[in-house]
Amino acid sequence: MPLQDVSNSPAKQGNTRRKSVFSVFGRKKSKELAVDAVTTTVDQDTTLVKPEPCFFSVIHEFNPGKAAEFWEMIGSFSPADWEAMAKKHHDLGFHNHTFLPSSPTGLVNCVWEAKDSTAVEDFQAFIDGPDGPGPGIFTNKVYKVMPGAVLPSSFWHEAVPKPTMQTSGSFFWVYHEFHEGAAAGFWEMMGSMTPDGMAQMNAKNRSLGFENHSFQPLDPAGPCICIWESKEPLAAEEFQAFIDGPEGPGAGAVFRNQVFKVMPGAVLPPAKFPQPSVVQHRINTIPIKPGSMASILAIAESDDFQMQMESFEGLLSVEMLEIDQSTMCTHSRWQSEAYVSTAAAAFSKALGSMKEHLAGPPMPEIGTVAWHFSGRAVALEGIEPVVRLTTMVLKPGGLEAMLEFLPTKEGTFAALGGLISVDMIKVDNKRLVCAAKYHSKPTLDEATPVIGATLKEVAHHFTAPPAASIAQRVWSFPKASAISMTICQPTDGSAPDKVLGPTGRQAKMWMTKLPDGRQAARIAIDQGFSWTETIKPILPGCPDWCPATHFGYLESGTMGVLLKDGTERTVRAGETYFIPPGHLPVLSQGPAVMVEFSQDTTYTKDIKK
Repeated sequence: MPLQDVSNSPAKQGNTRRKSVFSVFGRKKSKELAVDAVTTTVDQDTTLVKPEPCFFSVIHEFNPGKAAEFWEMIGSFSPADWEAMAKKHHDLGFHNHTFLPSSPTGLVNCVWEAKDSTAVEDFQAFIDGPDGPGPGIFTNKVYKVMPGAVLPSSFWHEAVPKPTMQTSGSFFWVYHEFHEGAAAGFWEMMGSMTPDGMAQMNAKNRSLGFENHSFQPLDPAGPCICIWESKEPLAAEEFQAFIDGPEGPGAGAVFRNQVFKVMPGAVLPPAKFPQPSVVQHRINTIPIKPGSMASILAIAESDDFQMQMESFEGLLSVEMLEIDQSTMCTHSRWQSEAYVSTAAAAFSKALGSMKEHLAGPPMPEIGTVAWHFSGRAVALEGIEPVVRLTTMVLKPGGLEAMLEFLPTKEGTFAALGGLISVDMIKVDNKRLVCAAKYHSKPTLDEATPVIGATLKEVAHHFTAPPAASIAQRVWSFPKASAISMTICQPTDGSAPDKVLGPTGRQAKMWMTKLPDGRQAARIAIDQGFSWTETIKPILPGCPDWCPATHFGYLESGTMGVLLKDGTERTVRAGETYFIPPGHLPVLSQGPAVMVEFSQDTTYTKDIKK
């Protein structure tokens, strides 16, 4: 019998009358199975990961009139509230891995783990009791997950997985019931599957744009619950067609499948098909004891501090800036929002070694770059850059106005000698932090009147005059080089030889090779081309960053470049560029065409001309 009240499920139901979740799940088996024999087969022959030590899958049904109360409650939670609830559960020996609501009033599936071996009755008492999630709000059906399941890494006994990235597609949970007489054959098939067979099945699913994150057999006679992800956004009906079709598990002959599309606000597994990472900036203003900067710098330059920096997952770069004798600032860049969410704990640990020199807690500003400008200057050998940090609080509509205004001033900024870059960091819709980097203090001073006049043009969008401070960079991680990338002043068909990527998101290459072995290439790249998805898998070792050197001229379009140290640069039509190994191209503003003269053969050695 299928689940009822499935407002997000496209599965047809012969009877739309609502039933209690207990009446739905509490039926007798339609056909008795040799439970012991099936369980033994799963234990001995399956190659899937056995739960350790004890997992439960729970289907929560809202009690009448309680859904709105629940969403209002969790909507009011602060980060401290979430941490306190998780700690309470952990102290009791339980951890919640996933929270998968199907609609504001629909069924919710959660995967829980117990630290120690726990009977179903004992876990039921916890989930229904005063320490469970939402006491009195849900009717909870608890299943103990069988051996042979595919489940998250154990919270208690294994390394915690990397932070969750946002998926490019959709998540679903599926409630599978066996067709009459199909269970025994399914378990026999699963028991005989080899590691190669499992890998081939997973590879086939991925080639179709799907990933099965979790397989939860709950009883030899059923049901099973699975958590799936699609690479592209799909409606529940579209995923239902896959799961019921010839490419789905059991090819439509083993299971009756009910599909529930997961709504926003869920707690999900790490995405197999993540959205492109958006670099997050965290600027910490830190009060320090007067005269302590030299001692802080000595700690930062120690091997132990360097090792701490290297241990932080997702950290691209950090700059330590001295504002004055009693204030310093750190500007860190992180691979994504998921990683920057761990930054507070990471830097709390790092700053612990400097505690005796600090006069107060850090005051963070966190956001993404809403506008970036690459100046003509580069860092000078032996001279640390100077940064002007400007905080702007905006009136309603001010953000949109600023983002329209700034591109009109790029000619003005390009004429500023010594300007390396400008990052306009959006903290929220009312707050911007601008980090403008110059190669020396004299060039910053020369630019100050121009910047002041520019800010006056948009002063009517500010709630108060912008607050600015000047800071000298005193330390960086990784150690900054004098020149990491150069952008020069502007200078004045046949089938491609190589095509990479899917239609509409391709890179096409036309190659010319001279008799002496030198080469030149004309490259056309579509908007949305992904180096990570297209190029990374075909290079030896699957590197995370492009290992090639690029030297060329951008004929048309705009090309963003994210360097491994967190630096973001933009190349525009008419500019030449030199890009060292350790970078990613970003084609988010439209297609681009370039001519390259680099003699690096990473992508051209297989072209025979």
